[in-house]
Amino acid sequence: LIPQLLTERIDVVTGGASAAYGSDAVSGVVNFVLNKRFKGVKAQAQRGIAPGGYAPNYRLGIAAGVSLLDDRLNIIASAERFHSDPVAKRAYPSIAENYVMGGTGSATDPIRYVSGALQAARNDGGYIITGPFAGQQFASNGQIVPYDRGLPSGIPGIQRFGDGGATGMDCCTITPSQTANQLFGRAQYDFGNVIVFASVGYNTASSSDNILPISRAQVRIYNNNAYLTNAQRTALAGTPFFDIGKIVNEYPGGETVQKSRSLIVNTGIEAKLGDFRLNVGYTYGRTEFDVLMRDTDNARFYAATDAVRDGANNIVCRVTLTNPGLYPGCVPINLFGSGNLTQAGYNYVTQDSVYRAINKMHSVQASISGDIFELPAGPVSVAIGGEYREQSLVQTSNSDPAVVPDFTGLRGMVPYGMTKFFYGSLGPAQGRYTVKEAFGEINVPILRRSAIGSLELNGAARLTDYSTSGSVTTWKVGGLFDPVDGVRFRATLSRDIRAPTLYELFAGQTSTVLSFSDRLTGVQASSRGVTGGNPNLTPEIAQTFTAGVVLKPVAIPNLSFSADYFSIKLTDAIATPFTAFQIVDNCALSNFTSPICNQIVRPLGPTNTSPDNVPTAVLTNNINVANLNVSGIDFEGSYRFDLGGGKVSMRALATRQIKYDQVNAPGQPVLK
Repeated sequence: LIPQLLTERIDVVTGGASAAYGSDAVSGVVNFVLNKRFKGVKAQAQRGIAPGGYAPNYRLGIAAGVSLLDDRLNIIASAERFHSDPVAKRAYPSIAENYVMGGTGSATDPIRYVSGALQAARNDGGYIITGPFAGQQFASNGQIVPYDRGLPSGIPGIQRFGDGGATGMDCCTITPSQTANQLFGRAQYDFGNVIVFASVGYNTASSSDNILPISRAQVRIYNNNAYLTNAQRTALAGTPFFDIGKIVNEYPGGETVQKSRSLIVNTGIEAKLGDFRLNVGYTYGRTEFDVLMRDTDNARFYAATDAVRDGANNIVCRVTLTNPGLYPGCVPINLFGSGNLTQAGYNYVTQDSVYRAINKMHSVQASISGDIFELPAGPVSVAIGGEYREQSLVQTSNSDPAVVPDFTGLRGMVPYGMTKFFYGSLGPAQGRYTVKEAFGEINVPILRRSAIGSLELNGAARLTDYSTSGSVTTWKVGGLFDPVDGVRFRATLSRDIRAPTLYELFAGQTSTVLSFSDRLTGVQASSRGVTGGNPNLTPEIAQTFTAGVVLKPVAIPNLSFSADYFSIKLTDAIATPFTAFQIVDNCALSNFTSPICNQIVRPLGPTNTSPDNVPTAVLTNNINVANLNVSGIDFEGSYRFDLGGGKVSMRALATRQIKYDQVNAPGQPVLK
């Protein structure tokens, strides 16, 4: 969203920024400053490629500026484009070594990595889980053959080598293709004591990648399945069904396409009123974000896998005989062996999961600043102002996990809690909030070139009222001390906040696929991770202290060095205390007695060990629970000098982290 070719400089402020810059600047500010009076033309062309010849990318841009009417009218504009090709898994042969991480991190079960890791209960051909053929697999020709269990890995559900399954090297992308386009224009006119300006930015972006292939931990196969041989049906000896674990690697995985469009309009006036300066502005922003994912439609998948023969000995979906017209166009699919799923069958069971999110913002700002009176050391400067901001979110989706899909006509093989789509399910969302802010700043010079140097103190306060969580106050006090020329000491103490975003407050329920070994039932589970917005969130609060020194040696013009210590103590941080997998692990470590086990949804209760009690969902939501304590030192050095009629500028930055203590939830250990 930032016009890079027109960016004059980037100011970074660590800590103490909420009161001065805005209420959400909890840990600092990155301030992009545009060159509003740029004149001339400049262009950029950049080309890159990764070692090995993949992921080519390019960047193109042009910017222009002109001054007219005796330099009263300034017009600047820029256009930029960036593109990068995707990186496929096959570009990194080492991925085929299949390293995975296991262990819970406890003394008896430490974190470890193993190579040659394969899923022990699903593979390309189809691993047979239950029934007379249990422990065997389907070969490519559909015959049932022995299964090589390889070596133990010490990780539940994972074996090393052998005939286990893994996502194929031709399946997926590591990074998506990315394309971004940007247009920006700004004009301002100087009437003398009044400057009127307006800017417009329009941006589009898109990305595309291939996610995981069709992969199921458990697919039910009935004894009259049309793709079973007569010998296999005979060997079932009246067993009504059996289950297989299957990975479909012959197709590249569903494509996911994301597109966004953003419009930002900013207009206002800057006026001189005697010794004061007035600024009034209005900002409008709108972003549309669309996602299309080619995903498995669960109802179609289960209808297609239940393949039987009709009266004319044709292979059809059973549901077309039992419930004609319920699944029009149903194409039966063969999951036995590798390479037997036809393109027509794949096209039928995969459909488009789509959602759209629209964010809007209206913001009105006003401030007035100037010197109010003189002290012996100089003028006392003040600034006061306010802002009214309204932000809204509307999200629509065809994959709402809260809507129970219609599985009418299908045999009892659909797992409990199954959603419309397999990998990604996102619920609708709608919400808005308003923010009212009033602020004041003051700078007071105490000493000016006295016997002990120069000293000035500054302070700021901001009152912010959120329609969702009420009022909160932020403040800062600071000072600058210059004992001699070229040496400056600075310090700031502040209280800062960050309010929850629209998504954190109002995001619809989101559901993703989880696969893990369920230690309660002993079953390799295929479950869902469910999360969503929390309208009861309150702002994060930080206590921040910074202190440092700036050195500009008089004997070496244009040389500057600074070192600043910072300490940020964040409380009530918005976070999901644990990932879904951590919830599963921590529940098991407590012998299934911890309150965290309540976030695991089971159809038969939290302690029933029946194989039918596999988790149907693991719930994760943002809450105000985390604490963070961070400290360190920022270093910066710069030097400028003339060379051959031009100028050379060098700059170096570094940070030394001293402390990083994080507590995800009360009673949890400190993470360092």
